[in-house]
Amino acid sequence: MKNSQSTPSTYRTNEILSELLTTIKKDKADEWFTITEVVRYTKLSEATIRRYIQRGNLKASKQAGRILVKRSKVDEWLNG
Repeated sequence: MKNSQSTPSTYRTNEILSELLTTIKKDKADEWFTITEVVRYTKLSEATIRRYIQRGNLKASKQAGRILVKRSKVDEWLNG
């Protein structure tokens, strides 16, 4: 069978994997990213990330002398 063809079992497998990913994401505590981690995660420059935080487009916590951003907020911001 060629890779371009899909079978009902392939669809079911993809459906199960999607459900598992959704469940894992719901059960996992939201991660906090540093600016450097956000840069690596988004592949954007540090200046861009800082600019969006400063403008209020990307919500961040500025406690303990560090800027931290929740991964869920980064995902929301990226997905518009």
